[in-house]
Amino acid sequence: MAGDASALLFITAWYRVYPQAKALVWFGFLLNIISFIMSFFIPESPRWLLANGREEEAKIAINRIAKFNRIKEPLNIISFKTEEEEQKEREAE
Repeated sequence: MAGDASALLFITAWYRVYPQAKALVWFGFLLNIISFIMSFFIPESPRWLLANGREEEAKIAINRIAKFNRIKEPLNIISFKTEEEEQKEREAE
């Protein structure tokens, strides 16, 4: 967001040098407003959710992504087991 603000200030300064850049200033302002509003609607990534200890929400997010990609069966791909533990489970089966 700070980069967007500094870019808008640069474009505004550019507008003072070249007044015909008025459309560019308004376009940049509009893009900033759209990105700010959309930031409230974009869900957290499953990776971020897992990094912050929100495993159940991460599973829901993964299944939502799978549904969007037309995968019908629910996915249960989140596991905190080591490879050795998983291999022992496979051998036990």
